[in-house]
Amino acid sequence: MKKDKFIDKTLLLEAGVEYDLEITKIIIIPDDQDYYVGKDENGLHHLIPARFYSSYDLKTGDTIRCRLDKINCQGRFYFEPEHPVYKKGIYYHFEIVGFLPDENDQNNGYCTALVKDVFGKNLKTEKFNMNPDAPKNLSTLICYVDEIKKAKPVLRVTDPHFVV
Repeated sequence: MKKDKFIDKTLLLEAGVEYDLEITKIIIIPDDQDYYVGKDENGLHHLIPARFYSSYDLKTGDTIRCRLDKINCQGRFYFEPEHPVYKKGIYYHFEIVGFLPDENDQNNGYCTALVKDVFGKNLKTEKFNMNPDAPKNLSTLICYVDEIKKAKPVLRVTDPHFVV
């Protein structure tokens, strides 16, 4: 009887690269959370926590583009499905909910903006230096998407009306 050599499955995929995963099913595992089971081009199955991506409207049979964020020391793969609307490196207009002063700031004008995404969820931007002459009547804010983590765009305020 011939034994197959061990193949380290973590060598088949590379962190930082995008892959297509086919959603083969949705399961509940002992932590009482729903997971999408995605099959990659090598036939390997990966778990993607469904709670972060519920607004993506994913279902069994869908093929989704995912970035492999990292492979941990135990060989677990962490995928970030492509956002259905926002893309890394692009500017978007977001509805302004409000501004939150930085608690550690000594009245130098630093704050974060609270904005609403396309799904109606509130997002906080990265901290920025608020222009004291910013118009009070604007309803949208231009933000740059630095990255997307767990379905949330990481936003940097670039709107010249607001940034010093």
